[in-house]
Amino acid sequence: MEGFSVQTTLSNPDWRAYTQAWTRRLSTRGNGWAVRIGRVLLGLLLGASVALVFLALGRGFHAKEFLAGLITAVVALALRAYLQRRNVAPDADGLVLGPVTIEFTGDGIHHHRVQSDSLTRWALLQDVTVTRKHIFLWVDRVAGHIVPVRDLPAGFTVDQAVAEIRRLAEAGGARTVGAATTGPEYPEAETEGAGDVSANFGSSLAAVGRLYTFRPLGAPDSMISEPAIFVLAAFSIGLWALLDRLAQGRPSEFFSSGLTGISWYLVAALVVAWIAAKRCMPAARLRTTLWTIAAVAPVLIAGLWLSENYASARWSWAGALATILLCLTYAARALRAATGTSQPHAVVLGVGAAVLIGMASNSIYVSASLWLPDQPKNSMASWEQGERLLFEQSDRIDAAVAHLAGPTRPGPSAYMVGFAGVGEQRVFAGEVGLAARVISNRYGTASHTVLLVNDARDLDAHPLATVSGLRRTLREIGARMDRGRDILFLVLSSHGSEEPSISVSNGSLPLKQLTGEELAAALKDSGIRWKIIVISACHAGAFIPPLKDDGTIILTAAAADRTSFGCSNDRDLTYFGEAFFRDALPRAATLKEAFDQAANAVSARELAEHITPSKPQAFYGAAIATELAKFEPVQPATISRLNGAP
Repeated sequence: MEGFSVQTTLSNPDWRAYTQAWTRRLSTRGNGWAVRIGRVLLGLLLGASVALVFLALGRGFHAKEFLAGLITAVVALALRAYLQRRNVAPDADGLVLGPVTIEFTGDGIHHHRVQSDSLTRWALLQDVTVTRKHIFLWVDRVAGHIVPVRDLPAGFTVDQAVAEIRRLAEAGGARTVGAATTGPEYPEAETEGAGDVSANFGSSLAAVGRLYTFRPLGAPDSMISEPAIFVLAAFSIGLWALLDRLAQGRPSEFFSSGLTGISWYLVAALVVAWIAAKRCMPAARLRTTLWTIAAVAPVLIAGLWLSENYASARWSWAGALATILLCLTYAARALRAATGTSQPHAVVLGVGAAVLIGMASNSIYVSASLWLPDQPKNSMASWEQGERLLFEQSDRIDAAVAHLAGPTRPGPSAYMVGFAGVGEQRVFAGEVGLAARVISNRYGTASHTVLLVNDARDLDAHPLATVSGLRRTLREIGARMDRGRDILFLVLSSHGSEEPSISVSNGSLPLKQLTGEELAAALKDSGIRWKIIVISACHAGAFIPPLKDDGTIILTAAAADRTSFGCSNDRDLTYFGEAFFRDALPRAATLKEAFDQAANAVSARELAEHITPSKPQAFYGAAIATELAKFEPVQPATISRLNGAP
């Protein structure tokens, strides 16, 4: 046979397969790994440079914010590259796409089109790449001819076509042409469907083991199995349920509402898989990206859980970052094995979509927790019990106030009200309890203390912390105090927000949140003149404007625009609670000295842990100086100057 011809119509799927083929060809020409290593080193150098700039400015390096910004930048670059690649797609009836007759003769490769003819001499031919659907004839680093296998002459096999091309090329004076290489299988949209071959269940799970141990994954048909995807997803859910149970401790009870959160993340995984599949070049099968996510999910769940529960606060972010990078490496290897070529844009856009979904999940408070600490038998087992519990609070507050002693010393007395807002986390109840003991020892409030506590472990030890309960407590204590000389210590510990607002929750009870305006109104209604208010919560500094007056001292764990730290369920005290109530207040000569010591200690700890400074704030009303001096061994003039008074 002396040459042959192919009549075909080249389309966009042929072009996409061609671009994938030359991308893979370039990545395997000897300098692919060197280029990749160089890119990684350049990225690390850039990250280190940014970190050094932050540290040089004295602002600290915040890994979470830096990682979010880096991901955003990479996603933006990937989108830009994607749009650029779309813009350089060839015209439907231009020089590449459209009807064409390709003739292979002794003098070269002829292309005959409606409006053009061309000849490529055999001397230019460098390599031949064969896939199941195409033969690519390379005449340059990226330039080549596309020969669809579908339109080869009848009875003419791919092997016969390649052999004839090599014979003609050698006879035509071509340079040494490498042996025909087998390229990857490129799934094309119009050919997906019933003819696809799936791996069996066992080989698919074995591929997951090879992925984890960085061994070759094998051919795509030995990887992707729908039953394996289902089993891996079920295993991930079971692993999450087990680790969540361990994190909550015992005893704990099943929380069915967490299934809604798990469903949310399953849908999110489908969205990420769809985006990654579409971004592969050419588009990959959805089951390919689903298998990748299902294979990576157990590692992500276990790594993040270990980082959160076993790494120190200083290094937990490093463990989380290492887990994420490992999972990205797994995902990149899996997609490369499944599609035959690297898919960096698919990985990057998939990560970007996951980050955005995670941010949305935090904004709408999606919780996938399946376990909660076991509630006592007398807790809120039903709405009826919750209603009874709420109606009891007025009587319990009245009884607590009625048991307060009268004046215990000549001269002014000190009173204390504690408010632990969130019952699902024991740290707040523990902090208010410690504050009561320390203030009692220092200011003699033991018989003048009322604690309002939300604590899921015990609903009967104290009246519950509610907005109406706090207002009632302040009003009744105000009626018992000598308002002209007695001082009230009000300690609030909870989560907080910038509105300002203090979180108030206790299981399923419908509780109202405590705002700055409501707290100011409650204090005003009580008629209490001299007040020392300590607020241990995020954004607590936002309470200063509505509460400040000449008769008030306000100490907060954080500035209005900052969060505080240490309010997790595995802690007994927050960072501020440890520094102020546990360490500084029992030993300091004055309240101001105690706060200054605590603020410095918190700042040093946050700097060491590389977290955003909380910046504890203080306001000292000038008129309260004389009253506080009756309790502390300092001169009134010392405190009167705290707020800038002459």
